[in-house]
Amino acid sequence: MGKSDPPPAPDYAGAAVAEGQAGKENLAQQTWANRPTQNTPWGSTSWSTGKSVDPATGIPVTTWEQNQTLDPKIQGALENQMNVQEGRTNLAQGQIERVGADLNAPFDWNNLPARPGSMEEAQQQAYGRIQDFQKPEREQATGELDQQLANQGITPGTPAYETAKRRMADANARADVQNLNASFGEGRAQGEFQGKTRAQAIAEQAQRRGMSINELNALMSGQQVSTPQMPGFTNSGTSAAPDLTGAANAQYGSALDATNANNAQVGQTWGTVGSIAAMAAMYY
Repeated sequence: MGKSDPPPAPDYAGAAVAEGQAGKENLAQQTWANRPTQNTPWGSTSWSTGKSVDPATGIPVTTWEQNQTLDPKIQGALENQMNVQEGRTNLAQGQIERVGADLNAPFDWNNLPARPGSMEEAQQQAYGRIQDFQKPEREQATGELDQQLANQGITPGTPAYETAKRRMADANARADVQNLNASFGEGRAQGEFQGKTRAQAIAEQAQRRGMSINELNALMSGQQVSTPQMPGFTNSGTSAAPDLTGAANAQYGSALDATNANNAQVGQTWGTVGSIAAMAAMYY
């Protein structure tokens, strides 16, 4: 009984090549499974293959081409949408010069309505206008009073004359107070009117300057052409390539363990035989 030689080492390179080839086959099958022909009410999607060469490795490879065919009615509607969009684009392109001219023109601040002043100034102006409006009437009333007093023989400096004049001054003073109160509301209303008028003028000029670019944006941001979306599907998975390298390594380990166990048993047997021989020699 002799010791066994260790088993030969596995062909790891061959196992790796075979494992890689199996992975390629699995990938090819998965790719084919994920290239279905889809038929829907909107049209169909299909795939076609071709041959090419990988420029990096020089290895022949399969090429894929996806083809989408629409239903004739949808195809016609799509072409009409594209024609409309092309027309809008051409129309918008023709407006570029007008947009540039409007934007290049400076904003005209000089010819706007005057901005309202302070509330105090507006009230003073309103009071002055009311007083000026009533001035002819007061002058006429003063003249008529003087004529009336003269016709009655009431001369200046007399108590009756002074009383009549004081009464007229009191009436004018009360009218001045009323005019002052009225000027508050009129001044406020005048300031609000001036502010609103100026704001409207600014808004109108801004709208006129921006109208052309707004029209251009409306043309460019209209309905966009889009193709029908085909329904999705669940992609096929791929199985793992067989672990040939691991299997070869496990097989080699098992054979090596058997060889080591056999060699150990052989060594133990020869050791027992040697011990018996030594004992026999002691008695003889």
